[in-house]
Amino acid sequence: MIIKTDCGYFDVKNNEYVITNMKPVRPLKNYLWNEQIVAWYDQFGCGISNGKTDGVFRTLTNYPKYVYIKDTKTNDFVCFNRNFNDLPFEIFECHVGLGYQRVIAKYNDLRLEMTTIIPRSDYAEVTNVKIINTGKSKRKLSVYYYNKPFVNLTWHDAYGKAYGIDKQNGLLFKHVGFNVLEKNTYVFTKSSLKMNSYEVTDINFKGIYNDISNPVALKKDKLSCEPSIFDSEFCSAMEFCLNLNENEESEFNVVCCFGKSEDEVIAIANKYVSLQSYYDELKYQKEIHEKLNGKLTINTGNNYLDNLENVWLKRQISLGKTWGRVYGKGFRDIMQDVSSFLSLDSIKAKEKILLTLQYQKENGNTIRQFDPILDYPYQDGACWIPSTILAYLKETNDSTILDELVAYYQSDLKETVFEHMVRGCNYLLSDIGNNGMVKWRGGDWNDSIDNAGMKGIGESTWLSIATIKSVNDLLEIINRFKKDFDASSLIRKKEKLENSIIKNGFEEDRYIYGIDDLSRRIGSKESEKVKIFLNPQTWSVIANIGNKETQEKVMDSVEKYLRCDYGYLQSNPAFDTPDDTIGRLSYFCPGTYENGSVYNHGVAFKIYADCLLKRANNAYTSLEMILPTNLKNKNNGMEPYAIANMYFGPQALVRKGYAPSSWITGTAGWIYRIVSEMMLGIKPDYDGLIIEPCLPDSIENALVKRVFQGCEFEITLKHTGKKALYVNDILQEGNKVYLNGEKVIKIVYYW
Repeated sequence: MIIKTDCGYFDVKNNEYVITNMKPVRPLKNYLWNEQIVAWYDQFGCGISNGKTDGVFRTLTNYPKYVYIKDTKTNDFVCFNRNFNDLPFEIFECHVGLGYQRVIAKYNDLRLEMTTIIPRSDYAEVTNVKIINTGKSKRKLSVYYYNKPFVNLTWHDAYGKAYGIDKQNGLLFKHVGFNVLEKNTYVFTKSSLKMNSYEVTDINFKGIYNDISNPVALKKDKLSCEPSIFDSEFCSAMEFCLNLNENEESEFNVVCCFGKSEDEVIAIANKYVSLQSYYDELKYQKEIHEKLNGKLTINTGNNYLDNLENVWLKRQISLGKTWGRVYGKGFRDIMQDVSSFLSLDSIKAKEKILLTLQYQKENGNTIRQFDPILDYPYQDGACWIPSTILAYLKETNDSTILDELVAYYQSDLKETVFEHMVRGCNYLLSDIGNNGMVKWRGGDWNDSIDNAGMKGIGESTWLSIATIKSVNDLLEIINRFKKDFDASSLIRKKEKLENSIIKNGFEEDRYIYGIDDLSRRIGSKESEKVKIFLNPQTWSVIANIGNKETQEKVMDSVEKYLRCDYGYLQSNPAFDTPDDTIGRLSYFCPGTYENGSVYNHGVAFKIYADCLLKRANNAYTSLEMILPTNLKNKNNGMEPYAIANMYFGPQALVRKGYAPSSWITGTAGWIYRIVSEMMLGIKPDYDGLIIEPCLPDSIENALVKRVFQGCEFEITLKHTGKKALYVNDILQEGNKVYLNGEKVIKIVYYW
């Protein structure tokens, strides 16, 4: 199946997105990673790779990665994966794959395939280059592979040195000096094909006055093979001599890696440089993605949404569960992404949960981020623990996690996961201000309101609402698995907090965001600036605060005051004047980030709330609005295979609806679960699945395959207006299907 979009098309059979418009609104990214290194690449195969070393990042390669091909008869050369001069290529496209990025170009009877992977372990990047002579005459070629290893770890260029090692067929770069904090000071590039010549510096390759589209070195018969010292612009440029007959091809790998010694980097390069190693890694990527993708497949008739749910959201969630938001591993971010990923791999999810809990403090609060550490006094970290553990329990029914011992951050104390949850909820319920709500301090989910409570006076309505949700989840766990635990104090404090939220945080048709250190009501009808925020309204439904009438009322306000053509604004109107007592939110340009943009994480909360209120058409329409395919927002610049972090809001000065970044968002995980668990209504519940669809009028039937605790459920949903549940052709009462020891259970649900 082919699904076309503006930039190219989805090749559903091969799980690829093929970019055919190589100059879209902005570069389109694909992320590749293992547990040690994370990288992004654009449609030209260029990008940046970073490894995490001792809690900080160390860059491996910087942006350029080019393959030039020179015909030695004419000395004409072309950069095949970039096409700087817009030559009439027969083929010029990028295949975004699951675990690889491949650029394919055909010009002048030559075909290039350049594929980049990050192997399953080590600080390494592997590029496979395949060149095919598609013409009828023999070709004599010089092929140049060029990239930019990151060498200079300090400003002391005098520490830097680079040279070729002939017996290793590679180039060694090092930055060894006094008191260099980063210990991985060696970088090595090695090819599987014998180099004819090389350069290690841009001075020799590009030239002092030339640019990278027209390197001076390519005008010479061969590269200089000179070493270099005291250089601020090292490069790795390798020349290979090829003689190709008609339809003949040549293929080679280039590995780039870093490490602590010459021996270490050579060993890593040798591990991955062979063609067999490369194909083994491709096979590994295919196998792990087939396993993940087989855990859930849907067919709703919306081919784009089905493909996104079946393949691409899983990939985006997987990045989040490993690397958080890439620049760092946020506590809340990892917890949310793990909540979605655990249905794909509960063992790996459990590992991430236990790892992340180590960054909770003894007082119950958590640090904001680790790898690298950020310990600004954000307050919401503990809120996310019970919901993540509850999701794990409902998916696996494995209550042993509750008794796993986990240490606290910078502490010798170890307690069980259950005690971590209790400690977190007690922290929130005890840190209460004069209005009876949870203190704001350095901020909550909205990182950008980071100075409204730093005096210890301000209170966050949203955080108070989220605390209610967190305690509710903890109480559900207690009622099922820890019945001997005395929860009376939790219940009493929760009820008191809920009353305070309604009394001091609610105004006619909305919840305010909070009351700051100056006793101003933020997000109030009476506010001088922002008069309504999205999240307090949606979370009041998620936390089930107030009666149904009130919940409907606040969601009506969301539709009235926050909707635009491509989603829902996080706040409205935007701040247009900096205010130090609010924080960086007020400094953001109107229409960006949380200051009046369509911040899709918040929109996902809105869709979830719609489903809880059975507003199926609202939920589905809201989802379609934030997808990259929204025809009312055609120039958004988004990758069609990912979910955006945000779109510039209508109050933005320019580029309204533009998506400056993607992948790095908790939206993907929320949308994945919303589609499968809320819209399709396939909800895990300890020992079975609850079937409770909330589908729009436009979807009358749907098919779902869901693997749950080793059993494959084949589910057919039919909208008939009458409820009935058939399990293996037998009519059942209720809407829950229990595990019964069978490997396959067939379900037909009419509603």
